[in-house]
Amino acid sequence: MSTSNSMSFRMLRRFGLGTSAMALALALGATPAAFAAADADESATVDRVQVTGSRISRSDREQANPVILLEREEIEATGAASLAELLQQLPVAGAGLNQAGAAGTSFGAATINLRNLGANRTLVLVNGRRWVNTGGGRGFRDFVDLNSIPLAAVESIEVLKDGASAIYGSDAIAGVVNIRTRQDFDGLRARVQYGETSRGDGEQRSVDLTIGTSTERGSLLLSASHVNNEAIFVDDRSISDGPLNILSLNTPFGRYVLPGQGTLTLIPGRPGTSPDDFRPFDNSTDRVNLFEGTYLTQPLRRDSVYGQARYGLTSTVDLVSEAFFTRRKSTQNFSPAVLTLTSAQGFRIPANHPFNPFGTDLGEGNFRINYQIADHVRRENFQEVDTLRYMLGLEGEFANGWRWDASASYASSNSEFIALGQVSLDRIALGIGDVDRCASISGCVPINLFGGPGSWTQEQLDWIALDGKDRQGVRMSSFQANLTGGLFSLPDGELAFATGIEHRKERAFDIPDALINSPGMFQNSAGSTTGPRREPTRGEFDLTEVYLELNAPLMMNRPGAERLELSAAARYSDYSTFGDEITTMFGVSWKPINDLLIRGTYSEGFRSPSILELFAGQRRTNLPALDPCSGGGAGLPGCAGVPSSYIQSGSEILATVGSNPELQPETSKTLTFGFVLEPQWLPRFDLTVDWYRIDVDDAIISIGSQRILNDCAFVGLRCNLIERAANGDVLNLVNAGVNIASQEVEGVDFVARYVLPTANAGSFSFVLDGAYLSRFTETIPDPAAGTEVVDRRAGTLAFRESYPRWKAQLSTSWRYEGFTANWRMRHIDSMKENSDFPNIGSVTYHDLQAGYLFEPWNTNFVLGVNNVFDKQPPQSRVNTNINFDISTYDARGRFIYARMIFEY
Repeated sequence: MSTSNSMSFRMLRRFGLGTSAMALALALGATPAAFAAADADESATVDRVQVTGSRISRSDREQANPVILLEREEIEATGAASLAELLQQLPVAGAGLNQAGAAGTSFGAATINLRNLGANRTLVLVNGRRWVNTGGGRGFRDFVDLNSIPLAAVESIEVLKDGASAIYGSDAIAGVVNIRTRQDFDGLRARVQYGETSRGDGEQRSVDLTIGTSTERGSLLLSASHVNNEAIFVDDRSISDGPLNILSLNTPFGRYVLPGQGTLTLIPGRPGTSPDDFRPFDNSTDRVNLFEGTYLTQPLRRDSVYGQARYGLTSTVDLVSEAFFTRRKSTQNFSPAVLTLTSAQGFRIPANHPFNPFGTDLGEGNFRINYQIADHVRRENFQEVDTLRYMLGLEGEFANGWRWDASASYASSNSEFIALGQVSLDRIALGIGDVDRCASISGCVPINLFGGPGSWTQEQLDWIALDGKDRQGVRMSSFQANLTGGLFSLPDGELAFATGIEHRKERAFDIPDALINSPGMFQNSAGSTTGPRREPTRGEFDLTEVYLELNAPLMMNRPGAERLELSAAARYSDYSTFGDEITTMFGVSWKPINDLLIRGTYSEGFRSPSILELFAGQRRTNLPALDPCSGGGAGLPGCAGVPSSYIQSGSEILATVGSNPELQPETSKTLTFGFVLEPQWLPRFDLTVDWYRIDVDDAIISIGSQRILNDCAFVGLRCNLIERAANGDVLNLVNAGVNIASQEVEGVDFVARYVLPTANAGSFSFVLDGAYLSRFTETIPDPAAGTEVVDRRAGTLAFRESYPRWKAQLSTSWRYEGFTANWRMRHIDSMKENSDFPNIGSVTYHDLQAGYLFEPWNTNFVLGVNNVFDKQPPQSRVNTNINFDISTYDARGRFIYARMIFEY
């Protein structure tokens, strides 16, 4: 063993990692002895790189596709503790799932949404290979959870702002995010960071350790990280401590619709044992806030391990391997259980029931109870999601310079979803029903729904209480092989090519809790519990793909053409679910002079229907929507027959969502055109400007609960998707995916960079990154009217979706000897919404960071403040319950952090 290699392994043992490190090295396909072996022949140095957007290795990064590159130094300057926190702040990113949200929103997952086209239209790669989709949110998902990828292992990130299905296959309609991990590393690096808000909450702790060794023959790297984010409560921020929109009818004092007696509520302090204890319900003052005490940002814990090994089998062939494992634990909390019991669902309270204060049979006609069980424990959801990926491959080079690689990989995501504090509706029905029947059932006790807070006994609470447990899993296995090189010489260069084949299989399953999923012993439409019902799911598909990419240098060093290149790619995909698809891409890169690069691309894209969209079982859930027929609908054509006494109980509608096995692929066409300016008269400055347009056809969308209600109420369209009770209640709304929409997105991106060195004051660098959204239009046919419904979203704010015209970042960095300082401004443009707040003001966040490197100890100390001026999100009424768009704005406020990095 060489001296440096031996020292590295002694260092591993010193930190107690020697045995596990060498065990992982064996698992990754290498041994300590292999690293010690010396080889007189060294691999040829190839001065070429492969940039996302092309599989052809090139000698520079000037290509037709627009790409953002984030190096490790830029990542550290943000103070981000996760990939999502970093990527969601990019101007090119739209609204994405994150930790924010009262009650259950993301269920611990985080996403990247390029071009506002959705997380499932953004392809996420790690080291050029697909990452597995996630589960854990009451069923599996059809997007990548960025929280499953450890930030500690990341060396750089490339964001391709172009359609790339011809290069990478399905899902790359909006673009590609390729995360490159650290590869060769000698020594040890430890990083510790702690942060909290200026209000003393939202604590964030992260620790990571990276250790590696390398020789001329191979390398080994191990990285482990731990991140723990604490919660912030809605009550602790003025913007979220009370909903601006409709409050809930499910009060702890009850809302009782009793035919012949009106709509009543318990008088606070009364026992609820006689009709005199009740008064008329006041719709304007008796509603309540069900979100008090819930999380504004959810607690989250991530533990990750990453390992990478490379070993030179010969002078031209390397064995490569990598392994990832992440365990993510997340939590959401809700109010104590709420009940909405109606005669249409089969609930009855007989006249002789000991807790019936009215002495008459209740359960006929328009009978209804809205009630919160304030004495019950809070509902809580817990997710534990394990994500694993293992890859083993070979990389090599032929004597003619052609490079090749072949690899096999397996990835999985296993989720356990636990729901505490739910209530059995079956047992509620028994407890409020026939007294003799309840007495004949072991454990059954009469239930009091009229006594208000403090009236429940522990025996009653124990009788109705239940917890649920779901399991989900996603599996992905793949084999791929690639070959790239030069075919033959052209007058001004070599015709380069890349070709390859990939076979992939994806499977997923969802096993919901058996009791929650049961219909209920009384077959009432509410199901057996307060938990959401859904059918179990299993689905899978496989595919085989081949691709060819060419790059032709047509002219080099000619007058008017310092360089002119054409690129083209085609990919054939054969799916077991729908058949085959061919996509193509063409690009041009032209340098008329050394200072200016002009580029453009045309690409076709597609997105195959996911397992979730094709095979997911029907699921009952509550969707945000305001029913236009509430109060009778004031003569609206689709509200005929809805009684004026019907009042929607909150801001959500009970709905059924699920899959559609008849779905076909989405298709897209993308155009980009732009330039890169690097003037020789201004060294260290460059300006990139790119225009883009993306047209998506046969887009798979859920029509949406609000749109279905509006279409039915106002024009009588899609009323067949709504089931109402005689009293007007929406018993069910069906909302499944269909291939009916088209979307058009258009805009301009620009990036300007400048580095200014000084003689005595260090080096200054400036980066301005901006995105302008000129158009985002979604069109849906309206069969009844023979027209189309056009939704123009650019410059608007909708429910959890913001479409600002402008988003930009301006970063300024200073470096002098061991000192560093960074200042960043993040701007989100003003928008409009259809509410009492028609104008949503613009927001600009300021982030500061300063650090110093103590060279004698190889230790870097950093202090940073994000959102220096404690800017709060702009208020929004269309974002129900939380009062702002949680997917776009900073919910924490001013956040202060300190970091220490030690390297040896």
